[in-house]
This record gives sequence, C-alpha cells and structure tokens, in this order.
Amino acid sequence: MSVLLPTSLPAAVSGELLSFSCHGRRVCAYVAGEGPPMVLVHSINATASAAEVRPLHEYFRHSHTVFSIDLPGFGQSDRSDAPYTARVMTDALLALLPVIEARCGPGPVDGLALS
Repeated sequence: MSVLLPTSLPAAVSGELLSFSCHGRRVCAYVAGEGPPMVLVHSINATASAAEVRPLHEYFRHSHTVFSIDLPGFGQSDRSDAPYTARVMTDALLALLPVIEARCGPGPVDGLALS
C-alpha cells in the first residue's frame, strides 16, 4: 500500500515518506511517532508543502502517529498538468484514511489544517 520514494526534494519533516494513489495520482505523506493518529494538512499557496506544519509534526510525533500530507500538486506528491480542485484535495485526504487505518488500526483520527 505504501512505499519509500526516491526524491530530489529534501524531506519536509522527520519520518518515513509514504506514497499512495488517489485517482491515478501519487500522493505522499510523512509519518512519524507512535500513538493515536493525527493528520496535519498544509495550506494552499505557491510554495506549500508538509514543511509548513513542521513545528506541529515534530512536537506531536512524541505523543501521536503523525501523518503530514503533501496534497496533490505540492511537495513530494505528483504535480501533473491536471485541475486541482477542492474535491481533488478532499479525495486525497479520504484516500489517506485507509493508510492510517492499516498502520494504526480503526478508530478516530485527530486532524489540523492550515488556512
């Protein structure tokens, strides 16, 4: 379900880089820590990536399993020439949930999004 990816970009945060598919696009997320799952979501702007949530990622990885996503078109995720709608972004978050469940088991997931 997930793989470690080679990349030319530096790691945005600590942890393992995971990859999963959403509507044929590769979406990436960093995961670190142990405990209840938490998803951190960066804002949407010209230079956005999981790096925006680095302080929160590094803090909460000591008490949670933190998943910091690079939304489609940002960071380590695919940057194809395709529309990037709100639906594409929410579908990527929904596609992350089975990855979280496989790693952490069923149950609630805490979340925080910027902007």
